[in-house]
Amino acid sequence: MARSFSARIGLGIAASAALALGALAGVSPPANADAAAYYLVSDASIEESDSGKTTMNFVVSRMGDINSVAGSVRFTTVNDDPGDEFSALSPGDFVARTNYKVKFAVGQSLAVVSVKVKGDILAEYDENFSVQLHDQVEGELIDPFGVGTIVNNDPGEPPVYTVSSGLGPEGDSGTSKMAFTITRNGSTTVAGSVRYFTEGLVGFATAGEDFVNKKPTKVSFPKGVTSKTVYVVIKGDEDFEDDEYFQIDLSDPVNGSIDPFDYQYGLIQNDD
Repeated sequence: MARSFSARIGLGIAASAALALGALAGVSPPANADAAAYYLVSDASIEESDSGKTTMNFVVSRMGDINSVAGSVRFTTVNDDPGDEFSALSPGDFVARTNYKVKFAVGQSLAVVSVKVKGDILAEYDENFSVQLHDQVEGELIDPFGVGTIVNNDPGEPPVYTVSSGLGPEGDSGTSKMAFTITRNGSTTVAGSVRYFTEGLVGFATAGEDFVNKKPTKVSFPKGVTSKTVYVVIKGDEDFEDDEYFQIDLSDPVNGSIDPFDYQYGLIQNDD
């Protein structure tokens, strides 16, 4: 969503002056006022609070020929990639605005649209979400995309979930349990959770035959807790075979992210 340097500087100066004077509707149009009207939106940022809500303000501008007729444009917030730890998501991080109509009177060049940002005490990275202008009336879209940045104010490293590998003997009959440790590194000032699940590997351990397959299962981490142990049931037999592997994965982190290498292996050691 790149914006030219000159466009950003020009918009920033005009917006700052207008806000300081408290007279958004009275800002004079630029020198090329006879050009067709067009809309653009600024970027915005704000430091989050520990609780409640703060207000992030985006400046929507209508430039060019704005003295002939009134106009309007709609404003919508957009979640970025839910799997990206740098993405802010509604409703957890901010209150979405959808199809909000921004009206411009004849001669009005600036309007402010507010987005409510939710506070928390979770150590995290600065997070971004997108805003978009659309459905314009009496004007064109010249720069319809903006970025809102929520600046983290909480100390500590953002939490990251990882899982260990595991190993154990197969056994001749019955079942046994193989242990895995799920660890939450970084800040533990708030509770969190993550899910784990297993899957067989072609040519190695087969789910249902060599081990009991585990569907995604939630593991909760209370405040201050850094590790939890989970178990996978291994099935014994008397077959002569090689050591066998299966995979254990993590998914659906809450109040934290998953390590890029979010899987490990369980090694079933043949004892026949």
